[in-house]
Amino acid sequence: MIDNIYDSISYKTCKICAGPIEVKSRKTVDGLPMAECLNCGLLFVKDVSIKQLRSDTDESLDEYYTEISTEKSKFNYCLNLIKSFLDHQNRKMAGQRLLDIGCGDGYFISLCQNLGIDSYGYDISPAVVDYAKRKGLKVFAALNKITDKFDIITMFDVLEHMENPRCELEDLAKLLKDNGLIFIETPRKCLADFYLSILEVLGVARNNRISAEHLQLFTDNSLQKLFDQLPYKIIFIKNKTSLSWGDTEGISQYVNNIGIPKSLNWFVAIIVKSLIRINLFGRNKAIILATKNAN
Repeated sequence: MIDNIYDSISYKTCKICAGPIEVKSRKTVDGLPMAECLNCGLLFVKDVSIKQLRSDTDESLDEYYTEISTEKSKFNYCLNLIKSFLDHQNRKMAGQRLLDIGCGDGYFISLCQNLGIDSYGYDISPAVVDYAKRKGLKVFAALNKITDKFDIITMFDVLEHMENPRCELEDLAKLLKDNGLIFIETPRKCLADFYLSILEVLGVARNNRISAEHLQLFTDNSLQKLFDQLPYKIIFIKNKTSLSWGDTEGISQYVNNIGIPKSLNWFVAIIVKSLIRINLFGRNKAIILATKNAN
């Protein structure tokens, strides 16, 4: 249940399962109220202001995509999972039509093209779309301009940005062929959030996994309840560790973003990287592979 108030949305129940919520005493790093569902465990921004999309410049895009270049392995992981599923059905990867939602610089659709996959992208940012098109990639600026249907839809670190995940996934189902595949990677609650909450109470750091940019943090339960409402059949939900900034310098930048003093950045980053290697931060990403139900 939501109340529309001028240019904002205020949730009274869980945005996924409509269960009762608890308003958290702390706010997000950018000062927004948070709520947690007492039923499915979803943590989300309770009051959402309708904001204008940011305008990315070529310089900021170049810098951003250079920063995340260390974490490309997730794309190969995705393709291996999809290939295994298609192999099971005696289907080939080559010739499949794929749409990547939130395609960014188009690295993934370039990778897919090299494998013979008919690959397309979509991104909400006009600057990102222009950036990818200049690289010769097939990228859409609006979903309502897409008339063809696809065999595969992929979403990497996009679902957490969506104000209404259920409606967004329903719309995407219309672009997917019957029995087509959807692959999603999104952040999930893990031990790292527990550690950050302790540091937050101590005043050492702040948890920035929920913000005006990342509107919700899922649990496996909340993802299952979300898909129960949608025209998809879940093949599996897997949990894994995956970082957008995987090297020590990138982790140092993240440490700085959560408020650790700059003088301690590199020291803390080395400790964090060691803890990640032995899985003491937990599996911070959920992987969902599902098929669209046949009409």
